Parts: sequence; C-alpha cells; structure tokens
Amino acid sequence: MSGDVVLAAGAGDRVWPSLRFARLIERRRIEHGLSTTVVCHPDSGHRVTLPGEPPAVGGHQMARGGTPEADAALGAAVWPELVRTLRLQVQPQTTDRDRA
Repeated sequence: MSGDVVLAAGAGDRVWPSLRFARLIERRRIEHGLSTTVVCHPDSGHRVTLPGEPPAVGGHQMARGGTPEADAALGAAVWPELVRTLRLQVQPQTTDRDRA
C-alpha cells in the first residue's frame, strides 16, 4: 500500500542537506507513479514550526540553521498541504487582531 507524501525541507538546514534529500525522494517516488509534494523555504533550517506551535527550543546543542521566523514560514507553507493530504477538518485560526 502507498500513500501521498508531503516533505518539508529547509534550504538553510545545517544538520543535513534536507532539500537535496527531499528532491531525491520526490524523484524516486515520481518514477514509481507515487504522489509526492515537496515544500521548501530558502531560509528555514532543520526544524519546522507549524502554525500555532511555539518555536522549538532545547534538544541537542547543534547548528540547525534557519531562524524562528523562517522555520515558521516553512511551517505555514507546508500546513495547507498537510491538511489536504491528511484530509483534516480544521477550523480557521483566529488571531488577536481578528478579535479586536
């Protein structure tokens, strides 16, 4: 059995070449007729911050690349693809600005 795959890759990842790896996975899956979506951000690093999540802290001390803002931008870009692929039923998020 196979399913759709969504890959998030930070081009500024300093842990491993995640964008290159994501493209290799994508190419291999496409060769086999499998649905694959790659979402990348040029400035994000190793960690992805999805909408509503706080920036990741802690873990092993290492240079991960990116910035909290770029990691959040990648998360915001990949979120709609995850919702679509997983067929999630999500409510629109409200912000403080929406409540004013």
